[in-house]
Amino acid sequence: EALGTNVTAVRNMAARLKLSLRVRGYTSGQADQVHELYASRGDISVREISAKTGLSYGAVSYILYAANRKKKPLYNRIRFVEFESEESTRFGVETELIDVSRTCLERLTSEPGVQDIWLLDGAHFKARNIYFTERIISAGSRHRGR
Repeated sequence: EALGTNVTAVRNMAARLKLSLRVRGYTSGQADQVHELYASRGDISVREISAKTGLSYGAVSYILYAANRKKKPLYNRIRFVEFESEESTRFGVETELIDVSRTCLERLTSEPGVQDIWLLDGAHFKARNIYFTERIISAGSRHRGR
């Protein structure tokens, strides 16, 4: 569909150019490695990933562009802790940013009164009216620029 033609035309063109349309098998670990390399540097090429992983150029291309579309979710669910500070400011903090070694998430909503919430960067909040929420965001917008 992306080429604006049918399967037979693509097969005939591949045969004329002596290209293989088959993708050799790969493991989920190899696919994860390909995605990690691709995400680690914005300027890395498919050929460089192919050389580092030992997979063929076609397999790397398939993992990055075709296989990903078939099973990738359309959205992500992100869990937040929402609360009110001592200054009556409302906050919504992604749970991944909370320092769980100093903040007990289970205790936040079970005990009444003011609770201490520590973030990974050392920020501290005295929080009240605490509750958990989930937000649904587009899968394409999650972790952009990382």
